[in-house]
This record gives sequence, C-alpha cells and structure tokens, in this order.
Amino acid sequence: MATPSDDITLRDILGHIQAMKGELLEKISGVEKRLEKRIDGVEQSLTSQIRKLDEKIDRVHISLSTQIENIDKRLDTIEVVELPRIKQAIGLS
Repeated sequence: MATPSDDITLRDILGHIQAMKGELLEKISGVEKRLEKRIDGVEQSLTSQIRKLDEKIDRVHISLSTQIENIDKRLDTIEVVELPRIKQAIGLS
C-alpha cells in the first residue's frame, strides 16, 4: 500500500505540466526559427529568379522590337521603292 509520502499531489502534477510546457515551447521556438530560415531562403531564391526572368523578358522585348522595326523598314522599302519599280517594269504604272 502506498504511504502518504508516495502520493502524487496536485503540486507535483502542476510542476510536471509546467516542465512539459517549457520543453514544448522550446521545441516550437526551434521549429519556428528553422521555418523562418527556410522561408527566407525560399523568398530570396524566388526574388532572384524573378529578377532574372524580368531581365530575360526585357532582352526578349528589345530583340523583338528590333526585329519588328527591321521588318517594318523592309516593308516600307518594298512598298515605296521596289513595288513602284516592279509596276513600272511590267507596265502597270
């Protein structure tokens, strides 16, 4: 039979619960710090990737704009210079 000194008191239970609470809070804090580091790393990586994609898009835009300008100049040359010359050569003008 248990003696009165072997009985678990409410104070004992409270002490145990508070100790467990402290351990859990420490573990949660550690997990939180690790997650913050990972999130920061992912955020930096995404920011870097977005910056690179923006630069590529800018280069593609410049390239396409240049190509469109060149096509437009070539069409102007055909319309203004070559087409009248062809019409004259075949007697349409």
